[in-house]
Amino acid sequence: FIIPNVGTKDDPKPDDHLEGMIGEHLWYFLMQRIEHNDGPFIELEGPGLNITEGGGDGFALHKTSDGQHRFRLWELKKNSGESTVSSTIGTAYNQLKNRAPEYLAKISMKGGTISDPELKEIYANLVEMWLEGAPEASAGIHCVTCSSKKPRTCFSTFGDRFPELSSPKRLHGMLSTIDEFTAFAQQ
Repeated sequence: FIIPNVGTKDDPKPDDHLEGMIGEHLWYFLMQRIEHNDGPFIELEGPGLNITEGGGDGFALHKTSDGQHRFRLWELKKNSGESTVSSTIGTAYNQLKNRAPEYLAKISMKGGTISDPELKEIYANLVEMWLEGAPEASAGIHCVTCSSKKPRTCFSTFGDRFPELSSPKRLHGMLSTIDEFTAFAQQ
């Protein structure tokens, strides 16, 4: 579990791999502990074995209080270098905009292993629902950074970038700040 992201003593990975792994795990544990307007999780796909592997970074499937299903595709980023948080979030917007259908196609393959017909249908139609901006589709971006880099505003253009998903409760931006994120990840 550690070698793909951290490496070994003799063959270490770059520090940003470790920081990405810590950021993804932070998101995963926070998601389990915060209240969600979308309802309880049916599925919360956590961090993968290799954080640099292509595919969606996070996926959540909820059942709302009125019995409807809603999924949220998450793009997870860490900001620990010289770039601004806004720049990192801009990268996340672009990646989600350009690659979401590919990520959802990969996630939809799980539907073949599900016996519940209603959930099987949801998984089979993830890409189509995303492309149509269906009420079931939603997006999220999480960014973790150092407290000193915390911007005054964040995610203010999310709705402009994803107008098809901009109705209430369909776009979630989450910024996590840690006093010294890089040192935290190393520790």
